[in-house]
Order: sequence, then structure tokens, then C-alpha cells
Amino acid sequence: LINVAPANTVLFDTVYVYMYPLVPLTGELASSTKCQWPNNDYGCGSTPPPIMDQSPTGSFFRVNVEDDSSKGTYLRDVIATEMNLAELHPPEPEALMAQTVAARTFASWKSANGPWDNGQGQNSGVCPYINNSRTYQVYIPGAHVDSGYPSEITKAVDDTKGQFLQYVFPNGTKHAIDASFAADMLGAVTQDGGDPINAPYKVGVQDPISIGCVKNLGNAQYGMSQRGAIRWAKGNTCPEGTGTDWRIKWNYQQILAHYYTGVQFIDDDTGTLFAPDDRWNLLWHNNFNNAALTGGQRTSLQIRLQNTSTTAWSANDVIEINYHWGDGNWQIASVNPVFTELPAGKEFPDINAPPLTVSDIIAPSVLQTETR
Repeated sequence: LINVAPANTVLFDTVYVYMYPLVPLTGELASSTKCQWPNNDYGCGSTPPPIMDQSPTGSFFRVNVEDDSSKGTYLRDVIATEMNLAELHPPEPEALMAQTVAARTFASWKSANGPWDNGQGQNSGVCPYINNSRTYQVYIPGAHVDSGYPSEITKAVDDTKGQFLQYVFPNGTKHAIDASFAADMLGAVTQDGGDPINAPYKVGVQDPISIGCVKNLGNAQYGMSQRGAIRWAKGNTCPEGTGTDWRIKWNYQQILAHYYTGVQFIDDDTGTLFAPDDRWNLLWHNNFNNAALTGGQRTSLQIRLQNTSTTAWSANDVIEINYHWGDGNWQIASVNPVFTELPAGKEFPDINAPPLTVSDIIAPSVLQTETR
């Protein structure tokens, strides 16, 4: 078996890719004939990846995943195409980093687990050869340079170098997850991944921000929503920024924890966590009903939360809400949560129940512009 991960790491340094012309917009295979250069067909790129090898089922390219431009730039080129920077620009940095971690994880999962084929329906057996289509990830050589945002993409890769998503199963086994993703999720609820035994991290979650400018490109409706990631990074119901201000913005760890239920965030270089296992996301708040507050006024706030931890919240767990007004002076508000158990990934309160009321919020004598 070639391309095995080194003993001290989970991630693969290289991927082996068969190159084919692709259908624009969808990234599906357009032909069973491999790319030949020079080539103007979409999917092939203006020049081939630098290193070509041979397999029993034909020629393929050995491409560096991370950052060696002399041996290809698989991850950077995948991000440029998968995030549709030709349409959605300039890129949101946190969404780019979320896509980078997901794509890095997905590349290693596919290399380790397959199924592998050469793009012509021929199974390549135990050899982890993939192709450049959406069956794996859309890879077009040079796409990150042609995107117009090579420095932003490079920063996303460098700032998350070695970071991937892992799931720990009840029997103690753990591995990089099948971090699949889709262009959009068609509304406020994602679908289950359909494999609760092998992929319990792909379950349906509430995605209330995805209520505007939704596009159906025929993708599976589970895993990370790419346009949803941009919405959360931008804080707007439309990835283009033309929708309703959601008043909540997430970083890339929050985005990933939202879409991939119960996962761990692992730094491959050190084997340590780069985000805690105990965590939650704010899904929605009512912004004090948009009311103006006076100094010293006692008020309340309605919110909805998501348990993005690796484990369920039990009835004995305590939810404590802290807030400040931009001055760093954290204060404790009052909440009265009632639940028997809240599994990882689930929202609280339930979508059909009234929001949670956070009371005893006191406006400062001098109002600031920021509330956290």
C-alpha cells in the first residue's frame, strides 16, 4: 500500500489524483478521457501537476497536500474551487479556514478509506487513487492562483496547518472523519448523513441563518454547508452579504463544531486539541427586541443555543451566561434551563419551544456598542 500516513501522524502528505475534464459548476466528470496538456477543458488546469506516476489503471499525479508548490498545491487549489471564489468574493477568512480544515480532513479520510477508482468506473483495489471530481473534492491545478485571492487562501492553509477533525467512537477507536460538505443546505435544517454507526458526526442540525439566498446545486444535504459557513462568518442570511444582519458571527472552530457533531479538533503536529471538547454556539438572539436601553436598566434577552460539545449535556449540568458591554467587565446573568439530556449537536430550547430567557442583564451607565 502506497501513500500510507506516517506512524506519528494521521494526515497524509500526498494524494494520488487521476485528472479528468469536469463539468463547470457541478464538478462532475465530463469525460472518461484523461486530461492531456496543453488543455483548455475545465478541470484540467492550464498546466498539469508536476509529478506523474503510473499505476495498473493508468497514469496519475502525486500531489503534495499542504504547501510545497514544487510538488503541487492540492489543498489550496481545492479551497479556491470548492469555496466558489469566482462568485463569492472577497473571501471570508473564517469560512476559508473552516473549509481548509474540512478539506484537509476529507483528503486524508478518502486516502485512507476510499472507495478508490480511476474515474472510469474501475476500482483500484487497495491503492488510494482518487480523481479530481466532486466525488472526492474538486481539484483544478493552479486554481488558487487564478482565483485572485492566493494570499488569502495561503494564509488560511498556513494558519490552520496540521489541524484536522477526529471522532472518538464508544469503543475507543478514533480516526479523521469523513468531513464531506455541500454547497448549500436548502433551509434551516440539515439532513442526517445516513450512517449513524460509521459517521455519527453527520447528523441533522438546526441552521437558522440559512434562510436567505439558498441555492440547490444537487449536493448531499449533510456535513458542512459551504454557503452556510460564509453566512456564519459574515453574520448575514445571504453569503453575498445582501440579506438580513444576523447579529452573530462565528470563528472557524465554531463553524466546524456546528456542522460536524461531537468531533475533536486535533493538531497533527502535537497531537493536542486546538479547541476544547466542552463548548457551545449561540444560534440566535432577539437583540433586546431592538429596544433602546437606558443606563442602569435591567432587561432580558432571548437566545437559542447549540450543544457543540463532544458529549451530551445532562440534567445536572449548569448553564451560566456571562455578558459584558465591550469593557471586559464580565457579569453573570440569570437563566433557568430545564432539560433531561441534550445530545451533542442539538439545539436548546427545541426549535418548536419558546427561546431561553436570560434575565438580570443590567445596562451600564455609559452604553457601549458591543455586547458579548
